[in-house]
Amino acid sequence: SIPQIERMVNIRRSKIGHVLKIMALEDPAPVVNDRSKWATTASGVSSQFWERVDRLTALRYEELDEMNRYVHLGDGHMRYLVEALDGDPDEVEPLELPNLDSGVSPSLVVEALQFLRHSFIDVELRKQWPAGGLPEYDVRGRIPVDQRTAPGRLLCYYGDAGWGALVKEGKYQTGRFDDRLIDGVVSMLADWKLELQPTWLTCIPSNRHPELVPSFAQRLADRLGIEFISCIGKAKDNEPQKTMENSAMQALNLDGVFDVDKALVKDEPVFLFDDMVDSQWTMTVGAWLLRRAGSGEILPIALASTANDN
Repeated sequence: SIPQIERMVNIRRSKIGHVLKIMALEDPAPVVNDRSKWATTASGVSSQFWERVDRLTALRYEELDEMNRYVHLGDGHMRYLVEALDGDPDEVEPLELPNLDSGVSPSLVVEALQFLRHSFIDVELRKQWPAGGLPEYDVRGRIPVDQRTAPGRLLCYYGDAGWGALVKEGKYQTGRFDDRLIDGVVSMLADWKLELQPTWLTCIPSNRHPELVPSFAQRLADRLGIEFISCIGKAKDNEPQKTMENSAMQALNLDGVFDVDKALVKDEPVFLFDDMVDSQWTMTVGAWLLRRAGSGEILPIALASTANDN
């Protein structure tokens, strides 16, 4: 099945499905589809198949170069399009159109920024482990209800013109998240109107940026008037999550990576903080470990969403 293949190759699910469908069209076909599963046949993949792949790939890059050239044209866009479509540009009569206004209203910019800085993102973490489970943690199937989290909330989309630019700057330029982001998170929590009020805060650790997230988490906890407890640790190193292309690989990349110091865990509601959320697996695993260690209800919060589909 495609979920089983995902555990073996670091390729997006959509691309795996696309490749299988293309190979199934070969004659004779090296793979065949049987309901929800794929099987190999006695036929191998011919050299002609790979030659066609190379030709098509080269063609797609040529098309991409054409589009890039079009985007960077100063003028003559219609002439370029007609020529690209094998037409005669001399037969096209240019239209007399006024230039587009390149000015921007300052008040409109302010209004847009205010909108972005109050457009918080609700997120619900995973309810089921990936197909095949996580062997080191010895889990599979559905995550028990008492080991999940409450719905969470994110401040912004990574890199957007609201808070996202500040998140990007802190992550990759200054190495410290700006205090203005604390104002943003406090505003986000006030807007959330929580019935459940956490009494402490913890965070997801990182060996690559050991101070970045804990420093912000400590400052945020101080601002909220609650305790910061660094109770989640890393049992081993793993590859950056952003290099994992599908959900199964993202989950397996976290298998056995984190552990929790049970002696530090409080049986009270807690904010679980991280800087970025993509696949949601990091938060899901961290929350599951906290609940197993005896924590109270968990509310996930983060600065930004980096999910590809946003």
